[in-house]
Amino acid sequence: MNNERAAQIVATAYRTREAQYGAKAIVGITSLMELTDLTVEQFEAGVIALSAQGFVAIPESNQKMLTQEDHNNALWIGNQWKHLLYAR
Repeated sequence: MNNERAAQIVATAYRTREAQYGAKAIVGITSLMELTDLTVEQFEAGVIALSAQGFVAIPESNQKMLTQEDHNNALWIGNQWKHLLYAR
């Protein structure tokens, strides 16, 4: 799968959650991955491709809130684990 296709899938998942949570929602990567059939690596490539479109991956500031699944699905971007995604 190419990065542009992965980016489309991630963006669609984000828009689905945004419709549920409200505009400009900060959504957990794990929650988004539940809506796709992408691997963590494909998802990460999609998120990186979306950064040019104003999507931003950020770390969870309260690491105690993360589940094991959140740790497993975290994306390594910019030398830091990212757990959340939002669109500017």
